[in-house]
Amino acid sequence: MDSPLKILQKGGSLADSTEDKFNLKIHHCGLYVPDLESSINWYRDIFGFEVHMRLTIEQIPAKVAFIKRGDFFIELFEVEGRVPTPEEAKSYGTKHMAFVVENFNEFMDNLKQKGVEIIMEGKHGDIGMAFIKDNSGISIEIVEVGAP
Repeated sequence: MDSPLKILQKGGSLADSTEDKFNLKIHHCGLYVPDLESSINWYRDIFGFEVHMRLTIEQIPAKVAFIKRGDFFIELFEVEGRVPTPEEAKSYGTKHMAFVVENFNEFMDNLKQKGVEIIMEGKHGDIGMAFIKDNSGISIEIVEVGAP
């Protein structure tokens, strides 16, 4: 079997390998937020995330918290005075993150009871899907188990 480097050199991708030698899986998503404590509380109250670690990056300066649920982390950054610019809305990068849930309708009812802003809710075929906003206005997709 070719090494990962040889696969890439031949114009292939690591996905071409039949072995999962690297055990590649998602680890975290990083989000800029205007109020770190408010965001920590929102993700705890809405999705059940808990604080895993806090740190300060003096050079920026930024307050950072890694929050965790299961094996997934969200890295929240609060940089005082940072505001999104119009150019950022036109740039490439992360559009949203998505969570998959069982009992989609019950989950959405729960979000509504908690006052979460629902941007859009519907079905893609037989699969429930929705977009919501977190407390900072960041888009989050909710999809029902079985979504591609």
